[in-house]
Amino acid sequence: MFEFEVNDAVIVEQQKELEAALSTNPKTEAVLRKIIRKYVLEARKEVVQGITFKHGDPRGARQAVKTSVYKKVLGANINILNGGKAHGTNSYVEPRKGSHGRGGNRHKRTSLASAR
Repeated sequence: MFEFEVNDAVIVEQQKELEAALSTNPKTEAVLRKIIRKYVLEARKEVVQGITFKHGDPRGARQAVKTSVYKKVLGANINILNGGKAHGTNSYVEPRKGSHGRGGNRHKRTSLASAR
């Protein structure tokens, strides 16, 4: 009924293009990692902008948001947890200010008799 002529050169060319598009191809994998990194950095920017504090950002929590793009697997991570440092917790205490509204050593001295 129907007769087809198959052009082997076209099939081979299409096969090469499909293999180049696979994520197992190192060039394609590198391009995918760049795209992943771009969108993870955009997501990190949104996370950082969403962090709000009553008194600004006294301990630099915005700088603690880290990102990583995986080498062995196509994927990424946004991490807001502690980086595994060995120090304990540190709570923020707002600096004391005197009655003048200026900080520092402007409090009047107390006498020893009244301190006892």
